[in-house]
Amino acid sequence: MPPAEHRAHEAVTGARTISLFELNTVIVSILIAFALSEILSSWGRLVESRNRVRRPSLYLGATGWLFFSLIIHWFNVSAYRDLEFERNYESLLFFLPSIFAAATAFILTPTLSSEGEIDLEKHYFSVSPWAFRTAATYTALGGLSHLLVREQQTTPSLVSLALTSVLILLSFSERTRLHQVALSFLGVMLLVNVVFGSR
Repeated sequence: MPPAEHRAHEAVTGARTISLFELNTVIVSILIAFALSEILSSWGRLVESRNRVRRPSLYLGATGWLFFSLIIHWFNVSAYRDLEFERNYESLLFFLPSIFAAATAFILTPTLSSEGEIDLEKHYFSVSPWAFRTAATYTALGGLSHLLVREQQTTPSLVSLALTSVLILLSFSERTRLHQVALSFLGVMLLVNVVFGSR
C-alpha cells in the first residue's frame, strides 16, 4: 500500500498497521545491529588481549571505517520513507547493502588464540581479498539503492563509485602503504559525509 493510502487507511479505521518501509527498516536495523555488535565484540576482545596484540592499525582502520559507515547508512534510511516498495527489487536494493556490510564485519573479525602473539596485520591481509570485495559490493549496492530516491539522494553516485573502486583495489593488493593511504581516504570521505551530508 502506498504511504499516502496507508496513512489514510489508518485515519479512517483507527487501526495501526506496519508499512513495507517499516518492515524493511526492521530488517535493515537487525542486520546493522549484528554487524556493529560483531565489530564492538572484536574490539573488546582485543582490548582484553592487548598485551599480545601486534600491528593493529590496518585492522582498526578497516573496522573503524565499516563501523561508522554503517551508522551513517542507518541514519540515511529515513530518505526512503516515502518509497512505495511496490516492486520486489526495491526492497532487495533497500536491505541487500546491509547484508553485505554484515558479512564484511564477520569476515574481518579474527578468531583469537588463547596464547601467543596476535598479529592483526597478518590476519588483515589473509582476509582482505574477500573482505574488501564484499565491502565493495556493499558500497556498490548502496549507490544503486540511492537511485530509488534520487530527489533525496544522500550519497552522490560518483562518491559511491569512488568508494567501490578503492575497495576493489584494496582487495587485489597486499602493499601496506597502499592500504594505509586508502583507509585514510575512506576515513576522510566519511568525515566529509558527516560534516556536509544530509538526512
